[in-house]
Amino acid sequence: MSPSVQAICAGSCLMCHRDECKDVETTEGECLKYKRYCFLSSVRAMCAKTCQMHPMDCGTLWENVDLLTGKTQTIQGACYPPEIANGVVATGEDGMIASGAKLEVMCDEGYTLVGEQNYCVIQNVFGPDSRLLQQCIMLGGEAWTGTGLDYAGTKSTTTAGTACTNTREAAAKGIFDKALPVTFGRAALQGGNHNHCRNTGGVGFAPWCLTTNINPDIFQYTDVEFGEGVDENAEIVVTAAQLNYCEELPRCGGGFCEMQFIDMLDLCSLFGTGECYLTTPLAGNANWEFCPNYCCAEAVGCVETPVYTPPSNEWDEWEW
Repeated sequence: MSPSVQAICAGSCLMCHRDECKDVETTEGECLKYKRYCFLSSVRAMCAKTCQMHPMDCGTLWENVDLLTGKTQTIQGACYPPEIANGVVATGEDGMIASGAKLEVMCDEGYTLVGEQNYCVIQNVFGPDSRLLQQCIMLGGEAWTGTGLDYAGTKSTTTAGTACTNTREAAAKGIFDKALPVTFGRAALQGGNHNHCRNTGGVGFAPWCLTTNINPDIFQYTDVEFGEGVDENAEIVVTAAQLNYCEELPRCGGGFCEMQFIDMLDLCSLFGTGECYLTTPLAGNANWEFCPNYCCAEAVGCVETPVYTPPSNEWDEWEW
Protein backbone atom coordinates (compact mmCIF):
# COMPACT_ATOMS: atom_id res chain seq x y z
CA MET A 1 0.00 0.00 0.00
CA SER A 2 3.09 2.26 0.12
CA PRO A 3 3.03 5.00 -2.53
CA SER A 4 6.78 4.62 -3.09
CA VAL A 5 6.43 0.88 -3.74
CA GLN A 6 3.48 1.54 -6.06
CA ALA A 7 5.62 3.96 -8.04
CA ILE A 8 8.49 1.46 -8.42
CA CYS A 9 6.35 -1.68 -8.86
CA ALA A 10 3.35 -0.27 -10.69
CA GLY A 11 2.68 -3.49 -12.58
CA SER A 12 2.89 -5.78 -9.59
CA CYS A 13 0.76 -3.41 -7.52
CA LEU A 14 -1.86 -3.26 -10.33
CA MET A 15 -1.41 0.49 -10.77
CA CYS A 16 -0.71 0.19 -14.53
CA HIS A 17 -3.85 0.02 -16.66
CA ARG A 18 -5.97 -0.81 -13.64
CA ASP A 19 -8.84 1.18 -15.16
CA GLU A 20 -9.03 -1.33 -17.99
CA CYS A 21 -10.78 -3.69 -15.60
CA LYS A 22 -14.51 -2.96 -15.35
CA ASP A 23 -17.12 -3.83 -12.79
CA VAL A 24 -20.29 -5.52 -14.02
CA GLU A 25 -22.93 -4.35 -11.56
CA THR A 26 -26.68 -4.80 -11.60
CA THR A 27 -27.09 -1.79 -9.29
CA GLU A 28 -24.73 1.14 -8.64
CA GLY A 29 -22.37 0.60 -5.70
CA GLU A 30 -23.02 -3.14 -5.61
CA CYS A 31 -19.36 -4.07 -6.02
CA LEU A 32 -18.23 -1.71 -3.24
CA LYS A 33 -20.64 -3.50 -0.94
CA TYR A 34 -19.15 -6.86 -1.92
CA LYS A 35 -15.48 -5.78 -1.79
CA ARG A 36 -14.78 -7.79 1.36
CA TYR A 37 -15.87 -10.91 -0.51
CA CYS A 38 -13.28 -10.53 -3.29
CA PHE A 39 -11.76 -13.83 -2.21
CA LEU A 40 -14.75 -15.46 -3.94
CA SER A 41 -14.23 -16.25 -7.64
CA SER A 42 -17.76 -15.16 -8.57
CA VAL A 43 -17.30 -11.74 -6.89
CA ARG A 44 -13.94 -11.20 -8.59
CA ALA A 45 -15.57 -12.05 -11.91
CA MET A 46 -18.35 -9.49 -11.40
CA CYS A 47 -16.24 -6.82 -9.66
CA ALA A 48 -12.95 -6.99 -11.54
CA LYS A 49 -12.04 -3.32 -10.98
CA THR A 50 -13.10 -3.15 -7.32
CA CYS A 51 -11.25 -6.39 -6.56
CA GLN A 52 -8.18 -5.06 -8.43
CA MET A 53 -8.01 -7.92 -10.91
CA HIS A 54 -4.91 -7.93 -13.09
CA PRO A 55 -5.57 -6.38 -16.54
CA MET A 56 -4.65 -9.71 -18.15
CA ASP A 57 -7.40 -11.42 -16.17
CA CYS A 58 -10.22 -8.91 -16.31
CA GLY A 59 -12.79 -8.82 -19.08
CA THR A 60 -16.51 -9.23 -19.43
CA LEU A 61 -18.43 -11.01 -16.71
CA TRP A 62 -18.66 -14.21 -18.71
CA GLU A 63 -15.03 -14.08 -19.79
CA ASN A 64 -14.02 -13.83 -16.13
CA VAL A 65 -16.34 -16.65 -15.14
CA ASP A 66 -14.78 -18.83 -17.85
CA LEU A 67 -11.30 -17.85 -16.71
CA LEU A 68 -11.90 -18.50 -13.03
CA THR A 69 -13.69 -21.79 -13.58
CA GLY A 70 -11.05 -23.03 -16.02
CA LYS A 71 -13.53 -23.32 -18.87
CA THR A 72 -11.09 -21.74 -21.33
CA GLN A 73 -8.49 -24.39 -20.65
CA THR A 74 -7.92 -26.99 -23.35
CA ILE A 75 -10.01 -30.06 -22.66
CA GLN A 76 -7.84 -33.13 -22.48
CA GLY A 77 -8.75 -36.75 -22.14
CA ALA A 78 -8.82 -40.03 -23.98
CA CYS A 79 -11.81 -41.02 -26.11
CA TYR A 80 -13.88 -44.16 -26.21
CA PRO A 81 -13.67 -45.63 -29.74
CA PRO A 82 -16.97 -45.18 -31.62
CA GLU A 83 -18.71 -48.17 -33.13
CA ILE A 84 -18.63 -48.16 -36.93
CA ALA A 85 -20.63 -50.85 -38.73
CA ASN A 86 -18.67 -53.22 -40.95
CA GLY A 87 -15.38 -51.91 -39.56
CA VAL A 88 -13.23 -51.48 -36.49
CA VAL A 89 -11.47 -48.46 -34.94
CA ALA A 90 -7.83 -48.89 -33.88
CA THR A 91 -7.09 -47.97 -30.25
CA GLY A 92 -4.18 -47.80 -27.84
CA GLU A 93 -3.11 -50.54 -25.46
CA ASP A 94 -5.69 -49.40 -22.90
CA GLY A 95 -8.52 -49.57 -25.44
CA MET A 96 -8.79 -45.76 -25.63
CA ILE A 97 -7.81 -43.14 -28.23
CA ALA A 98 -5.45 -40.30 -27.34
CA SER A 99 -6.81 -36.74 -27.32
CA GLY A 100 -6.71 -35.17 -30.79
CA ALA A 101 -5.63 -38.39 -32.52
CA LYS A 102 -7.13 -39.49 -35.82
CA LEU A 103 -9.74 -42.22 -35.80
CA GLU A 104 -8.06 -44.99 -37.74
CA VAL A 105 -10.93 -46.98 -39.25
CA MET A 106 -10.26 -50.34 -40.85
CA CYS A 107 -13.20 -51.62 -42.92
CA ASP A 108 -14.09 -55.26 -43.28
CA GLU A 109 -13.17 -56.99 -46.53
CA GLY A 110 -15.35 -55.78 -49.39
CA TYR A 111 -16.27 -52.48 -47.72
CA THR A 112 -14.97 -48.99 -48.55
CA LEU A 113 -14.32 -46.14 -46.11
CA VAL A 114 -16.25 -42.94 -46.89
CA GLY A 115 -16.62 -39.60 -45.12
CA GLU A 116 -14.17 -36.97 -43.91
CA GLN A 117 -11.48 -37.78 -41.36
CA ASN A 118 -12.62 -37.83 -37.72
CA TYR A 119 -10.54 -37.07 -34.66
CA CYS A 120 -10.74 -37.93 -30.97
CA VAL A 121 -12.99 -35.52 -29.10
CA ILE A 122 -14.62 -35.76 -25.70
CA GLN A 123 -17.84 -37.53 -26.59
CA ASN A 124 -20.76 -39.49 -25.21
CA VAL A 125 -21.10 -37.02 -22.34
CA PHE A 126 -24.70 -36.09 -22.93
CA GLY A 127 -25.73 -39.02 -25.08
CA PRO A 128 -24.70 -41.05 -28.14
CA ASP A 129 -21.92 -39.74 -30.37
CA SER A 130 -23.70 -37.31 -32.69
CA ARG A 131 -20.79 -36.60 -35.01
CA LEU A 132 -20.90 -37.25 -38.74
CA LEU A 133 -18.68 -40.31 -38.46
CA GLN A 134 -16.95 -42.08 -41.31
CA GLN A 135 -18.66 -45.19 -42.61
CA CYS A 136 -17.74 -48.50 -44.19
CA ILE A 137 -20.07 -49.07 -47.14
CA MET A 138 -20.39 -51.71 -49.83
CA LEU A 139 -19.66 -50.31 -53.29
CA GLY A 140 -20.76 -52.37 -56.25
CA GLY A 141 -21.06 -51.95 -60.00
CA GLU A 142 -23.29 -49.64 -61.98
CA ALA A 143 -25.98 -52.24 -62.66
CA TRP A 144 -29.38 -51.85 -61.02
CA THR A 145 -32.98 -52.88 -61.58
CA GLY A 146 -36.45 -51.50 -60.95
CA THR A 147 -36.36 -48.24 -59.04
CA GLY A 148 -32.71 -48.59 -58.08
CA LEU A 149 -33.16 -49.83 -54.55
CA ASP A 150 -30.28 -52.21 -55.33
CA TYR A 151 -27.99 -49.54 -56.82
CA ALA A 152 -24.61 -49.41 -55.06
CA GLY A 153 -22.43 -47.69 -57.66
CA THR A 154 -20.37 -44.52 -57.51
CA LYS A 155 -22.34 -42.18 -59.77
CA SER A 156 -22.64 -38.74 -58.17
CA THR A 157 -24.16 -36.48 -60.84
CA THR A 158 -27.80 -35.77 -61.63
CA THR A 159 -29.70 -35.73 -64.92
CA ALA A 160 -29.04 -31.96 -64.99
CA GLY A 161 -25.29 -32.50 -64.74
CA THR A 162 -25.20 -31.16 -61.19
CA ALA A 163 -22.83 -32.64 -58.63
CA CYS A 164 -24.46 -34.41 -55.69
CA THR A 165 -23.72 -33.24 -52.17
CA ASN A 166 -23.19 -35.40 -49.09
CA THR A 167 -26.70 -36.63 -48.32
CA ARG A 168 -26.14 -37.31 -44.61
CA GLU A 169 -24.44 -33.93 -44.14
CA ALA A 170 -27.27 -32.04 -45.84
CA ALA A 171 -29.79 -33.95 -43.74
CA ALA A 172 -27.87 -33.25 -40.52
CA LYS A 173 -27.79 -29.52 -41.26
CA GLY A 174 -31.50 -29.53 -42.12
CA ILE A 175 -31.01 -27.41 -45.24
CA PHE A 176 -33.79 -29.02 -47.24
CA ASP A 177 -35.71 -27.15 -49.87
CA LYS A 178 -39.23 -26.56 -48.53
CA ALA A 179 -40.59 -28.30 -51.64
CA LEU A 180 -38.79 -31.54 -50.76
CA PRO A 181 -41.38 -34.25 -50.02
CA VAL A 182 -41.38 -35.50 -46.45
CA THR A 183 -40.64 -39.06 -47.58
CA PHE A 184 -37.40 -37.95 -49.26
CA GLY A 185 -36.42 -35.85 -46.23
CA ARG A 186 -36.82 -38.82 -43.93
CA ALA A 187 -34.92 -41.05 -46.32
CA ALA A 188 -32.06 -38.53 -46.51
CA LEU A 189 -31.61 -38.80 -42.75
CA GLN A 190 -30.97 -42.51 -43.29
CA GLY A 191 -28.62 -41.88 -46.20
CA GLY A 192 -24.90 -42.60 -46.21
CA ASN A 193 -22.01 -40.29 -45.41
CA HIS A 194 -21.17 -39.82 -49.10
CA ASN A 195 -22.44 -38.10 -52.25
CA HIS A 196 -23.26 -41.16 -54.36
CA CYS A 197 -26.70 -41.53 -55.94
CA ARG A 198 -28.99 -43.90 -54.09
CA ASN A 199 -32.69 -44.70 -53.69
CA THR A 200 -32.58 -44.85 -49.91
CA GLY A 201 -35.80 -46.25 -48.51
CA GLY A 202 -37.12 -46.90 -52.02
CA VAL A 203 -38.96 -43.54 -51.96
CA GLY A 204 -37.96 -42.56 -55.49
CA PHE A 205 -38.55 -44.08 -58.90
CA ALA A 206 -34.82 -44.09 -59.70
CA PRO A 207 -31.55 -43.36 -57.85
CA TRP A 208 -31.51 -39.77 -56.56
CA CYS A 209 -29.42 -37.40 -54.50
CA LEU A 210 -29.48 -33.92 -52.97
CA THR A 211 -27.65 -31.00 -54.58
CA THR A 212 -26.51 -27.66 -53.18
CA ASN A 213 -25.15 -26.10 -56.35
CA ILE A 214 -26.20 -25.16 -59.88
CA ASN A 215 -25.00 -26.34 -63.26
CA PRO A 216 -24.99 -23.13 -65.36
CA ASP A 217 -24.81 -25.14 -68.59
CA ILE A 218 -28.50 -26.00 -68.33
CA PHE A 219 -29.32 -22.30 -68.80
CA GLN A 220 -27.08 -21.68 -71.83
CA TYR A 221 -30.01 -21.62 -74.27
CA THR A 222 -32.41 -19.86 -71.91
CA ASP A 223 -33.22 -16.16 -71.89
CA VAL A 224 -32.68 -14.88 -68.37
CA GLU A 225 -34.47 -11.77 -67.16
CA PHE A 226 -33.42 -9.90 -64.03
CA GLY A 227 -35.91 -8.15 -61.81
CA GLU A 228 -35.64 -4.54 -60.80
CA GLY A 229 -32.79 -3.88 -58.40
CA VAL A 230 -31.15 -7.26 -59.02
CA ASP A 231 -27.40 -7.25 -59.61
CA GLU A 232 -26.80 -9.20 -62.82
CA ASN A 233 -23.20 -9.89 -61.78
CA ALA A 234 -24.10 -11.22 -58.34
CA GLU A 235 -23.16 -14.80 -57.54
CA ILE A 236 -26.04 -17.26 -57.54
CA VAL A 237 -26.00 -19.22 -54.30
CA VAL A 238 -28.18 -22.22 -53.45
CA THR A 239 -29.30 -21.94 -49.83
CA ALA A 240 -31.17 -25.24 -49.56
CA ALA A 241 -30.50 -28.81 -50.65
CA GLN A 242 -32.68 -29.78 -53.59
CA LEU A 243 -33.83 -33.18 -54.78
CA ASN A 244 -32.61 -34.38 -58.17
CA TYR A 245 -32.81 -37.70 -59.95
CA CYS A 246 -29.64 -39.31 -61.28
CA GLU A 247 -31.47 -41.31 -63.97
CA GLU A 248 -34.29 -40.31 -66.29
CA LEU A 249 -36.18 -43.59 -66.01
CA PRO A 250 -36.51 -46.67 -63.80
CA ARG A 251 -35.35 -49.97 -65.23
CA CYS A 252 -37.04 -53.25 -65.92
CA GLY A 253 -37.31 -55.62 -63.00
CA GLY A 254 -38.25 -54.90 -59.43
CA GLY A 255 -41.99 -55.36 -59.81
CA PHE A 256 -43.10 -51.73 -60.05
CA CYS A 257 -45.29 -52.06 -63.15
CA GLU A 258 -48.48 -53.01 -61.32
CA MET A 259 -51.69 -52.05 -63.09
CA GLN A 260 -53.44 -49.05 -61.52
CA PHE A 261 -57.04 -47.94 -61.91
CA ILE A 262 -56.08 -44.98 -64.13
CA ASP A 263 -54.11 -47.41 -66.29
CA MET A 264 -57.20 -49.54 -66.70
CA LEU A 265 -59.22 -46.52 -67.79
CA ASP A 266 -56.59 -45.80 -70.46
CA LEU A 267 -56.21 -42.20 -69.24
CA CYS A 268 -52.42 -42.30 -68.94
CA SER A 269 -51.85 -42.18 -72.69
CA LEU A 270 -53.40 -38.71 -72.71
CA PHE A 271 -50.27 -37.29 -71.05
CA GLY A 272 -47.75 -38.65 -73.51
CA THR A 273 -44.64 -40.73 -72.94
CA GLY A 274 -42.56 -37.63 -72.16
CA GLU A 275 -44.45 -37.14 -68.91
CA CYS A 276 -42.81 -40.30 -67.58
CA TYR A 277 -39.26 -38.98 -67.76
CA LEU A 278 -37.60 -37.87 -64.51
CA THR A 279 -35.79 -34.95 -66.12
CA THR A 280 -36.32 -32.37 -63.37
CA PRO A 281 -36.87 -32.65 -59.60
CA LEU A 282 -40.06 -34.62 -59.07
CA ALA A 283 -40.99 -34.44 -62.76
CA GLY A 284 -42.69 -37.67 -63.83
CA ASN A 285 -43.39 -38.72 -60.25
CA ALA A 286 -47.14 -38.40 -60.64
CA ASN A 287 -47.23 -40.53 -63.77
CA TRP A 288 -45.08 -43.24 -62.23
CA GLU A 289 -47.30 -43.25 -59.17
CA PHE A 290 -50.59 -43.53 -61.02
CA CYS A 291 -49.56 -44.89 -64.43
CA PRO A 292 -46.74 -47.39 -63.83
CA ASN A 293 -48.10 -49.87 -66.37
CA TYR A 294 -48.23 -47.23 -69.12
CA CYS A 295 -44.82 -45.74 -68.32
CA CYS A 296 -43.17 -49.17 -68.09
CA ALA A 297 -44.58 -50.18 -71.45
CA GLU A 298 -44.14 -46.90 -73.35
CA ALA A 299 -41.09 -45.15 -71.87
CA VAL A 300 -38.99 -48.02 -70.56
CA GLY A 301 -40.27 -50.91 -72.65
CA CYS A 302 -40.17 -53.37 -69.77
CA VAL A 303 -40.96 -56.90 -70.83
CA GLU A 304 -42.72 -57.73 -67.56
CA THR A 305 -45.28 -54.97 -68.05
CA PRO A 306 -48.70 -56.53 -67.43
CA VAL A 307 -51.01 -56.71 -70.40
CA TYR A 308 -54.53 -55.63 -69.62
CA THR A 309 -57.41 -57.37 -71.36
CA PRO A 310 -60.86 -55.92 -70.74
CA PRO A 311 -62.96 -58.45 -68.80
CA SER A 312 -65.81 -60.15 -70.55
CA ASN A 313 -68.05 -60.35 -67.50
CA GLU A 314 -66.34 -59.40 -64.25
CA TRP A 315 -63.72 -56.76 -63.43
CA ASP A 316 -61.35 -59.21 -61.79
CA GLU A 317 -61.06 -61.43 -64.87
CA TRP A 318 -57.68 -60.04 -66.01
CA GLU A 319 -55.15 -61.70 -68.22
CA TRP A 320 -51.59 -61.11 -67.02
